[in-house]
Amino acid sequence: MEKGKTYYLRFDIEFQDATSMGTVISFSGAAGLIEVNKEQAANDLKVLNSSM
Repeated sequence: MEKGKTYYLRFDIEFQDATSMGTVISFSGAAGLIEVNKEQAANDLKVLNSSM
């Protein structure tokens, strides 16, 4: 990472499986941060705002 540089990151979650055993729910999957360019970040925010 460079000092003074702006980074655009997208937080992604992918659920692969969910099971329930009585009162306990278990999820498995993956989560991570992905670097995106400024235009993709702006588009992602536009989509997110329109879905709220």
